[in-house]
Amino acid sequence: MSIMLLFSNNVLGQSKKELKKQKQEEGYLEIKKMVESGQFVFEADWATAQKGQQRNINGEEYKLTIKDDHAKAYFPFYGRAYSVPHGGSGGIEFDNSEIDYEIKHNDKKNKITIEFKARHESESLDIYISIFSNGNSDVRILSSNRDSMTYRGTTKEIPPKKEE
Repeated sequence: MSIMLLFSNNVLGQSKKELKKQKQEEGYLEIKKMVESGQFVFEADWATAQKGQQRNINGEEYKLTIKDDHAKAYFPFYGRAYSVPHGGSGGIEFDNSEIDYEIKHNDKKNKITIEFKARHESESLDIYISIFSNGNSDVRILSSNRDSMTYRGTTKEIPPKKEE
């Protein structure tokens, strides 16, 4: 009797593990399709400064939008700035057309990484986006003028505009 009970628990454990893996793979395929469409938005919930200071920014309008070859973003900045233009907002922002981004697929880890460069006035930015199978994402921004920042949140598809 105990052998049968152990065997049935082992089978149930495997099927849960297989279901979880299948769900991750399905989510990864959906994320892959969304990224390939070139129409998605990252919405930030957390901001982490280079020195590790983390802040909850959920509910704010901090996001990065990519539509084909156009990227637009606004995020808060907490940290050391070496050079910031006068009259600037203090946040990290850019609105660039004709970005050239590179997409890397890690099928083994069900993760997609996107890299591109952006500019805002005299500031050069290197953007690194990691998107996981459940839509959770990290955006790391390296700047020529200030400390790096990392943002955590979710990436979603931009719904198509309804034609009237």
